[in-house]
Amino acid sequence: TGHQAMIFFIALTAGVTEELIFRGYLLTRLSQWFKNEVAAVIVSSLLFAALHYKYGNLRELIFTFLIGMIFCIYYVKYRNIKAIIVTHFLIDYINMNLAAHLKLK
Repeated sequence: TGHQAMIFFIALTAGVTEELIFRGYLLTRLSQWFKNEVAAVIVSSLLFAALHYKYGNLRELIFTFLIGMIFCIYYVKYRNIKAIIVTHFLIDYINMNLAAHLKLK
């Protein structure tokens, strides 16, 4: 359906663009700027969570911060953004489908 196509498109574009920005660009630049990967991971993850503040509750902000930390640590260790993009897409796709399904009931 059109609804599923829209969910797929939103999840895909969010996964690709957010990971290219937050892990591919921002984390790399912050690491160079701070000369400290731990500080870069924390700041990048805080900014990632701040981007998602619209979710409105503390639990989801903490979850987003922790996911940001995991993604950053993975990226620092493996320098593989493709796996993070796929994981981000799946998280968004599943969450949006669950939200849509629960709204329909």
